[in-house]
Amino acid sequence: MGCDGIWERYVENSQGLIDLIQQLLKQHNNNLNIVIEKLLDELLAKDTREGIGCDNMTAIILLLK
Repeated sequence: MGCDGIWERYVENSQGLIDLIQQLLKQHNNNLNIVIEKLLDELLAKDTREGIGCDNMTAIILLLK
């Protein structure tokens, strides 16, 4: 789950964000602290002149087993 600041880059391809999270979960052995940190780092705007990435970000990852 995430606010609009999380989904902003994936408006037309929400599966891309899901794929990124699944990749991060595998890379970091389901360590949610690291996964959230890496996810937010990845989504953080490198350059805000485009107007994208100027929003706040809140995310929660739920692992359902």
